[in-house]
Amino acid sequence: MQALAQSGNGFNITCQNIILDSDTLTEGRSNSQSHYLTQPLQPTSDSDYDHILSQLHHALTKTKRKLNSAEVELLNKSDGQLGRKESTGRSQTTIRFKNEALSTKYSVSTQTISTSEIDEELSSNGNFPMQDVHSELVAINEHLKRQSQALLDRQYELDKRESALAEMEDTFRAATSTSLRQLVESEIEDRWYKLKQIDTLTEQNKRYQTQISTLNRRFKNLQQKHAFTLKKASTALHVEKATTDSLKKPLIGTAVKPHQQSTLSKESLGIYDLLSIILEWIVDVHLGHIVDDLEQQGIKKGSPSLPAAFLNERCAKVLPFLAEILPLLPSGHLKIQQPCLQFIYWSVIHLDMAGSQRVILASTYRRIGEELFKPTMSRPIGEATVNASNLSSSIHYPEKNKCNLYLHSTNLRIRILSALIILKIMNQADRLASVLEILHKDLMTDMGKEILLQCKGIAVVTIYLKASNKVLLERVVDLMLLMSMESPLLDDFLNSCSNESWFRACSAVIRSPSTNSLVIEKLSIILQRLSKMK
Repeated sequence: MQALAQSGNGFNITCQNIILDSDTLTEGRSNSQSHYLTQPLQPTSDSDYDHILSQLHHALTKTKRKLNSAEVELLNKSDGQLGRKESTGRSQTTIRFKNEALSTKYSVSTQTISTSEIDEELSSNGNFPMQDVHSELVAINEHLKRQSQALLDRQYELDKRESALAEMEDTFRAATSTSLRQLVESEIEDRWYKLKQIDTLTEQNKRYQTQISTLNRRFKNLQQKHAFTLKKASTALHVEKATTDSLKKPLIGTAVKPHQQSTLSKESLGIYDLLSIILEWIVDVHLGHIVDDLEQQGIKKGSPSLPAAFLNERCAKVLPFLAEILPLLPSGHLKIQQPCLQFIYWSVIHLDMAGSQRVILASTYRRIGEELFKPTMSRPIGEATVNASNLSSSIHYPEKNKCNLYLHSTNLRIRILSALIILKIMNQADRLASVLEILHKDLMTDMGKEILLQCKGIAVVTIYLKASNKVLLERVVDLMLLMSMESPLLDDFLNSCSNESWFRACSAVIRSPSTNSLVIEKLSIILQRLSKMK
């Protein structure tokens, strides 16, 4: 009985091991580094789990049935051989075994097997295949261990693949965000570039519209001027034809003397000579005195005998008549043209100092400037006859080009005076640029420089030393650089530039951000030479 009990105990331990392994299947894994028997196991699938449980349940059910039959046989034998006392002891032993069997539970089939029942079965039937059951349970335990190890390996592979997949997802997400960011940035840059192009085109369109409107207004003015010129030419042709017809008719009681035309010519020349002498005398006595301090760009406010207001008033009255006389001056008499130009030049300077007559004399200035820039009218002396004296106020003689007058004259002094007058009274940029070009050519000789310094022309040219008009600025700087070349008149030029107005204009040009670097270099050369003055 003791041997059977020991065998039963071994079987019970084996069953407990199986039950422990089956419990680990139901509880799940808790730690991958634990031992196989203390670590929860998981089957590969639910069908495997059910199969294992069904086998265990079948084996245990069969064993229980045999144990029950063995218990019945043991009870019958004990009743026949033992007495009442032994029967009572057997009952107690049976009750004890039953209690132990109830206390031992198998978790897989929810049924329990007691050690006492196994001992009684073994004691009643010594041929029970205990060794086979034990070996079968051991095989099941080994199989479960292998399955657990396979599950652990598979779980490790799954964890590894999940981590690799997570890394790939992070990498893909980062690459996607980077590509989206680059795409958005490129789209924003493209739109910004297009907006800048649109703004630039809008500004160009506005500028072109302004230029078109300016050109349209100028074209209308030119059309009106052309129509007026055609009308004036047709009127002059009709008057000339009428005058010619009237001259061909013989006068009653009057004979034309051959020497009368030459007499009228001499009288006209005498009048022009007298006019030139008077104008030259006025310039020398009242208008030609320039103060040495050019800081005021000054002219004396008249001589002691004539107040400045009186002198300005008289100049303003004479200038309109000189504007009418300029087209009538003969082209070959330079001694008549020069005094007229000198009087106009100094009168304009005096009136600019007053500052109140420029608006009133705007039309006079325009006519004088146009005549000096491009003379068109000519009235020869001695073309009138005896009967033309009454028509002198209404007859206009034919127009013809005069390429050798005023600004285009062969005389250097007349050209320089005409250029300075145009620079003072006109404001058309294209004509001013042409005048500065002509003046630059005339200043290549020492005679031209001397005339410009005598007329105090540096103060006139300094007016256009501004950064607002780059074309005029470059020509003015070239002109002053030419004046600063080595010559006997260099000291006089540097003295004429040594005033506050010139230095202010030069400083403004240098400080302007739109000034060309070449212009600044030329001005620096002039300033360097000014710095060497003693």
